[in-house]
Amino acid sequence: MRIATTFLMLLFVTDISIASEICSDTSATQELEKCLRQEVTKADARLNASYKSVLSALERAKKDNPGADESRKKLVAAQRAWIQFRDNDCDAIYALHIEGSLRGVLYLQCIIDHTNGRTDELDALMAY
Repeated sequence: MRIATTFLMLLFVTDISIASEICSDTSATQELEKCLRQEVTKADARLNASYKSVLSALERAKKDNPGADESRKKLVAAQRAWIQFRDNDCDAIYALHIEGSLRGVLYLQCIIDHTNGRTDELDALMAY
């Protein structure tokens, strides 16, 4: 039990340090959450732009590539599944820290991390 608690505390400290890098000029929990909500909005906008770009590229590719239409359909399904995964994963972190005053910070940081990761994945698709 002690090892599990130590592990969770290390995750907690790591997550807070990452959050403080993004919003380094904030000190109070409410200010940090406000800053992170703004970062979520920015990350979401970048994700949506990348997703739309990939979908547009696949739409244009349909003329020359018969697999582009099926790829587009699969990407839409994957994106919907990814959103469900991200939300469930971050909800689990939120629930884990039910008694913590920084649970909102950890949740928002989780959303940002997953969203930025997915944006990188979508951007990589454009390289093909």
